[in-house]
Amino acid sequence: MSAPAYAAQLPGQDQAAPVTPETYVRLACDPAACVVVRACAGAGKTWLLVARLARCLLDGYAPQDVLAITFTRKAAAEMQQRLLELLQHWNQLDDRALADELARRGLPRADAALLQRARALYPTVLAGGTQATVSTFHGWFAQLLRAAPLRFGIPLHFELIENEKPWVQQAWRRLFDKLQAEPEMRADYRALVARTGRSTAAQLMELVVQRRGEFMLAAQAGTLAQGLDAPEPESWPAWRTRNLAELRLWAQAWGACGGAHAREALLHLQAALDASDAQQVGALLRKVMLTAQGEPRSARNLATRAVQLEILRLGLEGDPVGRWDTLASDCLGVVQAHDALDIETIHAWALRLGAELLGCYEQFKAERGLLDFSDLELHARTLLADADVSAWVQTRLDRRYRQVLIDEFQDTNPVQWQALQAWLSAYAGDAQRPSVFIVGDDKQSIYRFRRADPQVFEAAASFLRQGFGAVLLSAQHTRRLSLAVLDWVNAVFAQAPTIAFIAHTTESRVQGHTALLPAPATEGEATAAATPAQFMETAPRVRDTLTEPDVDAEIDKVEHDAQRVAALLRELMQRPCVEDAHGRLRPARPGDVLLLLRKRKDRMDLYLRALLAAGIPAAAGDSEASLLDTIEAQDLLALLSVLVSPGGNLDLAQVLKSPIGGLVDDDLLALARCARETRQSWWQAAQTLAERDAAMPALRRFMTLAEGWMTLLGSLPPHDLLDRIVAEGQLRQRYAQAVPATMRAQSLAQIDAFVHLALDMDGGRFLTPYAFVRKLKRGLARAPLPELHVGAYPQANAAQQPSPDGDGDTWGGPAFPHDVVRLSTIHGAKGLEANIVILADADSRPAANGPSVLLHWPAEQTHPLHFSLQLSSKRLHPAQRRLVQAELDAAEREDWNLLYVAMTRARQQLWVTSLPMRGQAQWSQRLAVGAGATPAAVADAFPKLPDGAGQGAIEPQAPATSPTMPVEIPWLSRPQTAPAASPANPPQADMRATRIGIALHALLQSASATARPGAVIEALDAPGVALQLGLDAGEAQAAIHAALRIVRSPQASMYFDAAHIRWARNEVEVAWNAQAGGEPGWGHIDRLVELDDAVWVLDYKLAASSLQTEHYAPILARYAQACASLRPGKRVRVALIAGDGSVLEWQVPEAINAPRPESPRSA
Repeated sequence: MSAPAYAAQLPGQDQAAPVTPETYVRLACDPAACVVVRACAGAGKTWLLVARLARCLLDGYAPQDVLAITFTRKAAAEMQQRLLELLQHWNQLDDRALADELARRGLPRADAALLQRARALYPTVLAGGTQATVSTFHGWFAQLLRAAPLRFGIPLHFELIENEKPWVQQAWRRLFDKLQAEPEMRADYRALVARTGRSTAAQLMELVVQRRGEFMLAAQAGTLAQGLDAPEPESWPAWRTRNLAELRLWAQAWGACGGAHAREALLHLQAALDASDAQQVGALLRKVMLTAQGEPRSARNLATRAVQLEILRLGLEGDPVGRWDTLASDCLGVVQAHDALDIETIHAWALRLGAELLGCYEQFKAERGLLDFSDLELHARTLLADADVSAWVQTRLDRRYRQVLIDEFQDTNPVQWQALQAWLSAYAGDAQRPSVFIVGDDKQSIYRFRRADPQVFEAAASFLRQGFGAVLLSAQHTRRLSLAVLDWVNAVFAQAPTIAFIAHTTESRVQGHTALLPAPATEGEATAAATPAQFMETAPRVRDTLTEPDVDAEIDKVEHDAQRVAALLRELMQRPCVEDAHGRLRPARPGDVLLLLRKRKDRMDLYLRALLAAGIPAAAGDSEASLLDTIEAQDLLALLSVLVSPGGNLDLAQVLKSPIGGLVDDDLLALARCARETRQSWWQAAQTLAERDAAMPALRRFMTLAEGWMTLLGSLPPHDLLDRIVAEGQLRQRYAQAVPATMRAQSLAQIDAFVHLALDMDGGRFLTPYAFVRKLKRGLARAPLPELHVGAYPQANAAQQPSPDGDGDTWGGPAFPHDVVRLSTIHGAKGLEANIVILADADSRPAANGPSVLLHWPAEQTHPLHFSLQLSSKRLHPAQRRLVQAELDAAEREDWNLLYVAMTRARQQLWVTSLPMRGQAQWSQRLAVGAGATPAAVADAFPKLPDGAGQGAIEPQAPATSPTMPVEIPWLSRPQTAPAASPANPPQADMRATRIGIALHALLQSASATARPGAVIEALDAPGVALQLGLDAGEAQAAIHAALRIVRSPQASMYFDAAHIRWARNEVEVAWNAQAGGEPGWGHIDRLVELDDAVWVLDYKLAASSLQTEHYAPILARYAQACASLRPGKRVRVALIAGDGSVLEWQVPEAINAPRPESPRSA
């Protein structure tokens, strides 16, 4: 289907009409209009929302009048940040540039007064102390409930549960106690377990807790198990009696001349005729009349010609085959009626017991003042439906929202929409009603497992159009996709039967590239093509189970694909294949790449290991990843467990083998022997060995440290204790030297994140180390992985900068500190994009689900019209079959949506791999159209460069084995002593100079990551800097002046000018080994810059002199030595940069810059 790139349907119009991009933006950004925007991936939805936020402030709305909702806390924080950055950018522009910026946001004619107001927004917002509410639905609901009247029954100081599983386990314990006290309930539970099994019974009951919002609303409306009231079926003995004469005729005929199938049926029929138990009669008659699949048996084997003649002779009237088919169909009807009653009975047990489990869970929460996300939604729905109370709550919060903006509306669930609709409905006919702006994309609705329902978007659009006169806008023009990716997306989704896809257009002029790599030959295909000798070599043999591990064929295929992806990336990092803003081609960097998977389990670790083994820096991080799954967090948790409870042998073994303890296998074996021989715990044995065995210095070191940390358990909170452990145990140094270079940054970030977790939990208050360990082990803490990038997207080119308002596609300046390939599930990649996207193992599918909830809730209804539990896909009540088909249709639509999200993450290149599948390779078949023609091999899949395309291409900047940063520092294999301390400040330096010096470092580090560091520093205000850095105004002003002098100094400016810099890094951590001069050590280079002639090590000093260069000579020599292998053949130079802008170069010893043979790593 084709349609205009931009279209608008104004109030009173029956259909949308094409509009220009300028009109589209003008309508969307007008604060006076209610607007519903449907926009494709990469169309700038978030840019549009931030632009409207800024327009609201520009039109005089106070920050407290504005409510912006998005669906993750991270997205909310980024939105707030982008708004402030935009306002700050406006504050720095001249009149002409600012007028252009306002014109881009729907204000083509800006007068002087408007320009002045725009410039004043940034200081006004900062000085006002009140910001617009930018939050998630749950964050906003929690804010409302904390101010709700007591009569609503909401705990006054409630605590929000983010992980309900541990609390549900507590509810199970309470339910089991209840079962002991109530025989009738216990009988129901035993019956449910007997009919379904313990695991399925638990799943059915927990579904009620998981979907408690819909369950409660359906229970209130009386629509639970709607239609599952089957009539009492005919009993099996009654059916046998009704058909007894005919059954006996068939038995006699089969006995006289039946074949093998007939004789088998005869045995079951005779047993059924003789049986007295009704259930046994039914089971036997099923075997006679029906197949194993539950279909009526065919007369072909049971009513042969001889049997037909015999049964006619015995007195059967009519056609024997027809009579058999009628009898079997009649039996099937009774079977289905009994099955329906059976399902109804099981369903009633499950609902009743699930409601009891839910009651225990609710009681448990009420006793402890806990609320979960469903509670927030239900309470907010009730509160917002009461117009008077809603207005009172907003007044109490000093919020009377006049502008409501909601991002990613396709992810809204029905209960959230009911709460929002109830609130907005109260404004019917009110001239002071809020202006509403919602934006989303039905094609990106992929969170049904979180109860998101795309039909809510349609209902909201209809509600706002009818009640608020909303303008409906659509955009099918993307700024993201290259021409090749766009062609492939359009070709694939033109065939989608379940979504109304409109062909996209693109702003990008980059050609790009796409490829669908073929699945390797299956085992059967390889065997068929093998020669006899090859067949004998690969023939299956008996595995020695004692010496050879079992090999999972599926995992083996995934590992091979992971190696194929690693080989592909190594090739991309050597080819000029990524186009920069100037049209030049350069090799790919790790930060250009996003690797997507459909499944996390049994997949992501395999791909991550393959990339790291190939020397490609990579990090697995998305919304599903948890800090507590990382080895660093597990080691630290095990250490705390040992400290609070030394009897845990397994925890102690983990800590001792980790970099924290540093023991080797022989040490652990000796410890195990000692514990066994002395019949002591491992902790006691470790104390014994540490005292008597001088050959185990690592154990002695650890035990000394651990015993000291134990003495602090009663006096320090967890955060302070962990901070002490990390410092005294040299954990950052030890982990940095224990992990591969490509994992070093992530490992250190995860250590820091675990320490900060102790502050985030309960606000760091009233928390003991024991309680901290207990909460973590019980899963009561939410711990996302730390962010490695300074933003959501990887950089595209070192010469580019992100546009200040955040609508640019590229990031620039010096590359990010952590340039890694990102691995993510497709669900976790919403909002991400990359120059190169690799969709790996595209045909993998989630495992078949067990029991589930069947829900029918039209978006315009206030409650579900049906709520029931589906036992399995094969055990359905007749009333559930229509709903199951609707669920299958919805799942099919979401599967297409998931593919759309995956493909539209790619800016320039999209690569797809697949594996041999036993079933249907669904995505591969969809993708094998259009631009994604399947090549014969990986090598054939690379684009052929046209003549002259390689001219001006940027050469690879780093070896393929270390593409993350050009810096390769020699590290110790394992630290044995503490790093050497940096020289102390000269004794004459006072504390004021120290504070100014620290602020100077912070300002230069932040400003040098931008395109115009001078303008950034000049725009800073001293009070704001003072507040952020803990200075007085005079100290802040001195630091700003010093930073400005440095970046604008004729001597120092070249170190901050992107036009001269090949690459640069700030705050580079380095360590040196004993061969690099004296003791091993650790330090930070303030700024590391590569110019055309040399690599510069720069150190900032508030004041620098030749005397100071001598004072710092030892540390500067170590920095230079550590960086000598950075660029073989290029000199290393070192300089101190003073606060007055002067540059004092320290002469690097010639021995450091002496020519040396290239190492294999850098060759």
